[in-house]
Amino acid sequence: MAKQQQQRQLKIGMWTAIRDIANHSINKGQFPFFIVGLIVIYMIYRMPSEEVSKLVFRILEKVVDFSIVGYILAGFTAIGWSVHAKLQRRNITNGMRRLSNERNKWQETALGKKPPSSEE
Repeated sequence: MAKQQQQRQLKIGMWTAIRDIANHSINKGQFPFFIVGLIVIYMIYRMPSEEVSKLVFRILEKVVDFSIVGYILAGFTAIGWSVHAKLQRRNITNGMRRLSNERNKWQETALGKKPPSSEE
């Protein structure tokens, strides 16, 4: 029985990976970005190979002559904002947990026993 489960877990295909990424993006609130990314990848996949190479060279030309710098900076800003928001959420969660533990400790000291939990 365990071998069958182990073999099933090792067999991960492209559609399983896409499903897992889609679920994760939904949980993180980034599903629209996932959809846009899939559409762009599909469009590039459907292009003839000569057109893809022309597209890549056209993008590189725009990078060299700085006409696409605004889009690149906007991308870096979005990534930076995302990282900063994640760090802020983590710091706030840790601070709330620390304050909750300290409050519980002071309540135990004041009452002389462990106060009833609202989670039980």
